[in-house]
Parts: sequence; structure tokens; C-alpha cells
Amino acid sequence: MTKCILSGLEIPPGKGNHEHLVPKGRVFPLINGQSNVFPALKIINSIKGDLLPCEFERLKFQIASKALNNWNIKEIDRNFIRQAMIKWNEGYRPNWCDICILNCKERQK
Repeated sequence: MTKCILSGLEIPPGKGNHEHLVPKGRVFPLINGQSNVFPALKIINSIKGDLLPCEFERLKFQIASKALNNWNIKEIDRNFIRQAMIKWNEGYRPNWCDICILNCKERQK
């Protein structure tokens, strides 16, 4: 099985899609040859929406909690969100700057 880039969880058949790490609507001519598409759980990808990776990192607990409390979602998806929050609490966090097509490290210099 493949792991979700956003949560670190295994993606069961039929529960994944392609995450554009930098949303398609926010890509501008800074693409440096890196891939912008990664596997993700559909529900976690929906929660991320059009946030940039660094924005998602800052807000992931807040928006995941909001989804749990306010969205009408299936129990299986609620479980994915809860499992993702546990994983994040355990320290799961990709090095976003190493995989982001915006190349955050160079832009922060």
C-alpha cells in the first residue's frame, strides 16, 4: 500500500487520490522540476484544500477539528482524520521544503 503524504497513513484501495502539494490554482513559474503530485487520502486532501504545505502544517489540527465537528462525513473518514491527528501528535511531518516545488529554503534566504 501507498502512504498519504499529508498524514503518513496507509491508503486503502479506493480511498486515495492525487494531492497537488502546491494547489494547481496557486502554481506560478517557480516550478523547479520537482513533482507536485503525491498520493493522499481523499478526506485529508479535502481538508487541506488549497493551502500551501507550510499553511497546512500550521493549521492542520485546527482544520481537521473543524472538519470533525462541522462536516457531514462518513465514519470511516472520521476515523482517518482521527488517525491522522494521532500521527501528527506523534511527530509525523514531511520536510515540506525539500518536496515543495516552490523551494521554500531558497525563497527564505
